[in-house]
Amino acid sequence: MACLREIAPSIWRVGSGRPRVAILGGVHGNGLTGIEVVKRLVDRYAKSGDIPSQGELTLAIGNPQAVQRNLRFIDRDLNRCFSDSPCDAVDLESSRAAVLAPHLRGLDVLVDLHATNKPSAPFARLPGGLPGRSERFFAAERLFLSALPDTCRTVLWDPRELIGGGSMTDEYALRHSLAVQGQSARSAYICYESGLASDPSSVGAVSMSVDSLLAHLGLRAEEIPNNVRAKTRDWEHFEITDVFRLDENGFEWKNGHGSLNFGLVPPG
Repeated sequence: MACLREIAPSIWRVGSGRPRVAILGGVHGNGLTGIEVVKRLVDRYAKSGDIPSQGELTLAIGNPQAVQRNLRFIDRDLNRCFSDSPCDAVDLESSRAAVLAPHLRGLDVLVDLHATNKPSAPFARLPGGLPGRSERFFAAERLFLSALPDTCRTVLWDPRELIGGGSMTDEYALRHSLAVQGQSARSAYICYESGLASDPSSVGAVSMSVDSLLAHLGLRAEEIPNNVRAKTRDWEHFEITDVFRLDENGFEWKNGHGSLNFGLVPPG
């Protein structure tokens, strides 16, 4: 087994074997929390020379050029580029997706750390259709969600892939996983939205939650503090049933609605 090494630009790997785990940050270049969490992990493994006693860990900054410029993306949204259809596009994000995609296949666990463009309570989005939903949720809860800050109590489902047409990282990783073949009992594919993209205040809490995940899977030897261990909570589940796309005219909520995610909009 080798120490941490950079296997492609801004993609690092340590360890070997199973479970195969990937932690992504910076798929959108302005998501400060995920970027910092991944940088801390890279720094830790690089300085310590530690090798997991079991399993393989891949760390990646999704869109390093957008990160350098603190932009969500350069040419197009990277998190809409992970389709299985042939792509002839030559833009920066399509090229970057082609580099990242092989490292998202055959994973047991993916945690893609994101953030929102407007103020929001943290929430998790989980991929996949209705069959097996309960099993996927309980696996995600056991491995990662239960270690998140108490302020995270929301799970968003998009079983018909209406947001991105199945071209987001977690959807891609699930499609190309052993879990879809029923061969992996400890599997989870999670997009975690930590809050406002420009707010890095949750870096410490999210880092500890990722450490808890790695410890649970045997990729981290250190004990996790008791205050980070699994916390029971009542989860609120939402499902996307319809979407509308903005045109060049944009969009604006009326009567004070829409300032926060998951707000109730009364009929009429």
